[in-house]
Amino acid sequence: MDGTSNASLIANTTNNGNLTTTYAGGFSPWPGCYFDIMASGVNNISINSFDIHCSAAGPVNVEVWCTNFSYMGNTGTPGVWTQLGTTQTVIGQGYNNPTPVNPGASLNILAGQSYGFYINCYSGNTGYFLFSGNNNSYFNAEITINTGEVYWGIPVGSGSTTTGYTFNGTVYYSYALQYSMPFWDLEISKTNASITTNGDLNINNDFTVKPDAWFTNAPGNSINVHGNTIFEADASGTASFIDNGFSNFINFQPNVKSYISQDKWHLVSAPINNAQSIVFTGMYLMEFLEPTYIWNYITTTNYNLTAGLGYMVWSPSATTGNATVNYNGPLNIGNIGVTGLSYTSTQPVNDRGWNMVGNPYSSAINWNGNWARTNLDATAYIYNNGNYVTWNGFTGTHPNGDITSGQGFFVKANATGAALTIPQSERKHSTQIFYKNGGQLNELFLTVGGNGYSDKMIVQFNDDATVQFDGGFDAWKLKGDVAAPQLYSVYANNELTVNTLPFEGENMVIPINFEAGTNGLFTISVDGLENFVVSSEIWFEDKKEDKMIDLIQVSSYGFYSNIDDVKDRFLLHFGNPIGIGNESLSSISIYSYGDMVYIKKPAGFEGQIGIYDILGQKIISRKATGEGLESIKVSTGTAYYLVKVQSGDKLFTEKVLIK
Repeated sequence: MDGTSNASLIANTTNNGNLTTTYAGGFSPWPGCYFDIMASGVNNISINSFDIHCSAAGPVNVEVWCTNFSYMGNTGTPGVWTQLGTTQTVIGQGYNNPTPVNPGASLNILAGQSYGFYINCYSGNTGYFLFSGNNNSYFNAEITINTGEVYWGIPVGSGSTTTGYTFNGTVYYSYALQYSMPFWDLEISKTNASITTNGDLNINNDFTVKPDAWFTNAPGNSINVHGNTIFEADASGTASFIDNGFSNFINFQPNVKSYISQDKWHLVSAPINNAQSIVFTGMYLMEFLEPTYIWNYITTTNYNLTAGLGYMVWSPSATTGNATVNYNGPLNIGNIGVTGLSYTSTQPVNDRGWNMVGNPYSSAINWNGNWARTNLDATAYIYNNGNYVTWNGFTGTHPNGDITSGQGFFVKANATGAALTIPQSERKHSTQIFYKNGGQLNELFLTVGGNGYSDKMIVQFNDDATVQFDGGFDAWKLKGDVAAPQLYSVYANNELTVNTLPFEGENMVIPINFEAGTNGLFTISVDGLENFVVSSEIWFEDKKEDKMIDLIQVSSYGFYSNIDDVKDRFLLHFGNPIGIGNESLSSISIYSYGDMVYIKKPAGFEGQIGIYDILGQKIISRKATGEGLESIKVSTGTAYYLVKVQSGDKLFTEKVLIK
């Protein structure tokens, strides 16, 4: 099966049935009758047509009405009744003969439900019903007919009735039966769209799901495979299989494939519950040891790859090249518990608590708040092309939280006794799209690119956050390949990929560190400015080049960097808060950060800047013109200084602390 839209494997047959009450009625004819029909078996039914018992031969007009209530108690309530189909003119067949009536529409009744019916005849003195005496019930394996009341009037629900009569006639219905759908070979190749079972499947030979194809076994359904089961993978993607029912692999255990491109590190996790390291023969396989913060090579072929844990693998071009790993064994099912996650308090705060876990299923999973976490931060760290992307359930540099089948990733413990339960309820089919903006308010994305790599970080403002590390908001910086550029925020001595802070108002400064990885040209681009509402001015400062970039006007910045440059090269400045309607929006703003003084100048500014020590001695004097954020380095030591800015007849002063 192929294509690009969702579909179902339907394993139904349509069965027709009927139930006759009697044609023995000899009572005086009446124009209308009430009765109930119940789907009393295990199947949903569709009421399609009727036979009625007419008193004489000849034309007659017939109406069929229905309600999702019982007729009892509603013979005087016209508002609950709906005509089924249209009025039909039929030829009455006379006494003791069925007269067919097809209203032109069907009514579906779910198993266990009951509907009331009213059939009337008019426009012809030959068109009345014949009835039998007493209220009677008739039933078979699918439906039950409960009779009955008769009515002399024509409009449904418009008056009193006479009880103790049995509708004479036949009800025709249909129902679908699910059965086990047989295949010799079944191959699913429909990409990025879900194929779902609608019944049991018997596959007498091989069952194959191709790369990027999605297959779901719906609840209550069984899949029986007598031959091989193969979930394929290649450079284009990975097969996705979700079993919400029951799968019986009769002769062979499933084969789940994982594609490993050559000469790159991949974080992996076994999608079966008895995998061993032999599947990576010829490759380099490592595990991460939290207590010592090092990678440890796995060299034996019988090392157990525990479900729910992650590992790192490299396939060298000289030996295995672009490789397809074959996991053969029982699929992991149910919730997967991962206990014994390590936390070593003697390690530096940035290095402690890192544990590699992984997606143990044959489909993607979504990282969100439904995972049971004990003493773990809220963020998942996923390796991607030399660096790590993050997601904490609502924001991150990997924005949707989907973790593909067989993918390893890091979590960070914040205390001893850390544990994780991976819920199978969060399995999903996913195209695993990286690098889309999350669209959160006051969330700024900074991306650096160079040397064939990229790295991404986020600065976000949230009133519920603190200036310290917040496990529910922030994400630590987890550095990737040595040659890859690293971009991260530093606040309260924490290195962060996601830095969420309360907005402190005008003149807030956030340091941004950069590590080149290799000498060369790099570009930093900024996204999310359209969602930034707490500040009307955002400046990006390059301290090495002594440049100040207005990010509201220019959203990217190119620069050259060496691997031995200082890390603390950049600063983010947040200026006037939006929505404060006062004169200061167009006036001078003076503040300090570290050993720098900053003066924000309005358009058309011309003036003189002076900086004085606590004894009143002028240590710096310069002229300044034009709009922008000007920086001045103060090298005379840690102390308070007075900054004076003179423009025409206006004098602005501010006391600042230089560190």
